[in-house]
Amino acid sequence: MAIAFDFEQIFAELKRIERDMQQFPAASEVAVSEGGSSKATAEFRVAVTQVAQGMGAVTENSIAALNDANQAIRQAVTEIAEQDAALADEAKLILTLLDSAGQQTPPGQQPVGGQTDAAAEEPEEMDY
Repeated sequence: MAIAFDFEQIFAELKRIERDMQQFPAASEVAVSEGGSSKATAEFRVAVTQVAQGMGAVTENSIAALNDANQAIRQAVTEIAEQDAALADEAKLILTLLDSAGQQTPPGQQPVGGQTDAAAEEPEEMDY
C-alpha cells in the first residue's frame, strides 16, 4: 500500500486559505457596536455591545487557530518532502550496494537473483 501526496494541490489549498484569511475581518472591526442610547434602548445597547465584544474574541481566536493550522500544515508538508527525499537517497544507496554485491560474487557461485551459465547447463537431479 502506498500513500501519495499531491503537493501542488496542498499548496493550492494553502494559498486559498491565506487569501480567505486576508478577507477575514479584524477582531476590532467585529467588536464595534454603533447607535444612540436612550433609557428605552439602554438594556438592548448593553446586550449588543457584549455580543459584539464576544464576536471580536471569537474572531481573534479563529484567526489564531487558522494561523496555527496553516503553520502546522506547512511544517508537515516540509517534513514529508524531506523524508521523501531522504528515503529516495537511502533507496538509491541500498540499490547501489545490492548492485555492487551482485557484481562481486566469487567464481563458481551463483549471483543473487540469477543463474550462471554453468548452472544452466547442468541437468537437474531426478527422483526415481
